[in-house]
Amino acid sequence: MPEIERPANFKKKLWKKPNEMQGKIAAAVKQLGDDPWYPSLQTSRLTSQGPDRWYARVDGGSRITFDWVGNVIKLRVHCNHDILKRP
Repeated sequence: MPEIERPANFKKKLWKKPNEMQGKIAAAVKQLGDDPWYPSLQTSRLTSQGPDRWYARVDGGSRITFDWVGNVIKLRVHCNHDILKRP
């Protein structure tokens, strides 16, 4: 199981999200620490951002990006992609 590093800016931005989204992000981060390859996370490399940049799915339109070096996952941002929800 990898170690999860939660930078202060990640935590600060998390508290600005609605409670429901905070819960979803927290659950995704916990799952990432337990099993980064859990199917619902759809963990993938962001090849355009370098070899150590990855993302995991929170829900239909939200993602967590992180750097994965060795056994450490350093969380970067959590974001919502509204364009993914459009018909």
